[in-house]
Amino acid sequence: MKALDRKLLNDLWHLRGQVLAISVVLAAASAIYVLSAGTHASLTRARDVYYAQNGFADVFAEMTRAPADIVERAAVIPGVARAEGGIRQLAMIDMPGTDAPMRAVVNSIDDRRARRINRITLKSGRLPLPDAADEIIADEAFAEANALGPGDRVAAVIYGKRQDLRIVGIGLAPDHIFSIAPGDLVPDNSRFGVLWMGQRALEAATDRVGGINTLVLTLSPDAVPREVIRQLDHLLAPYGGTGAYVREDQISHALLDSELKQLDALTRVIPPVFLVVATFLVLVVLSRLIRTERAQIGLMKAFGYANAAVGWHYAKFALVIAVLASVIGCGAGVWMGHAMTDLYARYYRFPVLEYRLDPTVFLIAVVLALGASLLGALVGARSAVGITPAQALAPPPPPIYHDGPLERLAVRARLSPAGLMIIRHIARWPARAAMTAGGVALSLGLLFATLQFHDSSSHMIRTFFIRAQAQDLTVTLPTPVTRRHCTNWQNFPA
Repeated sequence: MKALDRKLLNDLWHLRGQVLAISVVLAAASAIYVLSAGTHASLTRARDVYYAQNGFADVFAEMTRAPADIVERAAVIPGVARAEGGIRQLAMIDMPGTDAPMRAVVNSIDDRRARRINRITLKSGRLPLPDAADEIIADEAFAEANALGPGDRVAAVIYGKRQDLRIVGIGLAPDHIFSIAPGDLVPDNSRFGVLWMGQRALEAATDRVGGINTLVLTLSPDAVPREVIRQLDHLLAPYGGTGAYVREDQISHALLDSELKQLDALTRVIPPVFLVVATFLVLVVLSRLIRTERAQIGLMKAFGYANAAVGWHYAKFALVIAVLASVIGCGAGVWMGHAMTDLYARYYRFPVLEYRLDPTVFLIAVVLALGASLLGALVGARSAVGITPAQALAPPPPPIYHDGPLERLAVRARLSPAGLMIIRHIARWPARAAMTAGGVALSLGLLFATLQFHDSSSHMIRTFFIRAQAQDLTVTLPTPVTRRHCTNWQNFPA
């Protein structure tokens, strides 16, 4: 082993506490990057594959009731690649032994098995038979929350009529990756679910034989979504159309996209804070080490060590910190990434969602750790490289203080001698003082952002549940009623 390498090992051992502290800070940056970037890549990959395989729609529209041939008329709109219609109806679920109200949205399934948009992925069981009016498919989240499976029966009030239904399959659909009841703030899979029923069975249950109330479209690559929506709204206006909207405004996709944006923001905001702090710590530790080894540096150069060899020696000090931080950070990031992905799988339902190790994510994390350490090392090692042997062997000259405006202001303020020394140090090394203040400010900002999230969530809950929803009971009607019915309800006993 070379003499400089033995010296490096001795320095690392004597400064092991500071080396470990810097490595932990740098590892935090790597771990958060691997966590957020890896989870973002896993979610994005699962979403894109799911959308492509199951034909997720580009445009959605709802109306009160329209004839089934409206689908062919919508399909000829310029830019539309395919159009499909169906029925969607809210229902109340009656589960034995459960007093809490349970809701569900019932979607129709094409009895001819010709549906290509928003196709269902069966996790178990089978599709309903065309002639079976009581067979349904339940979404996986609702079935797991209520311990349901193929063969179980539930009672549902659909369009004001009570029906006994039998679950024949458990499935997923790309338009219900995230299921949340209308008007709710947070999902509750035990009290809200998604069901699928045969087209003819749901037509009979909702008195819409030969009619539909939902329409989904896929667009061609050269389509202009705004123009397609304009023509579609004009087409559906006579049938009570509520306004078509694109994929970005569909509730399930919008919530998933919002979560991906938050992960992207986490990747861009938090790791740089730790990287800046780690760079400053490497700079401080190396600067102090070089000052204490001033005489040793002079001897090394007197014995023939070139400036490059001395500089590389101190750069390896930073590289060891970066390598140690990369190992700890990447390992912790993978562990947290698996845990985060498992947590997402409880709320976002994909056929396959797993945390995949992306070599690019690890490479970027290692490069960031190396770059931050080397930046601090290069700045800190400049004095060791530029000093001559004669200067290094001589004691360092004392700092020269000048009577600057900051010191004159301190004198006028009648500060104590200790206060004057502090002002003089700040005036002589303003960059160091600024970096220290910046590090403290970043730590306070990170703490404030974390605490502010709790306060914001509490304010949102109070606004939604106390101010906006002051009612004690909500009644959902299958069809519109007159104001007279609402007036009569006021006479009900409380």
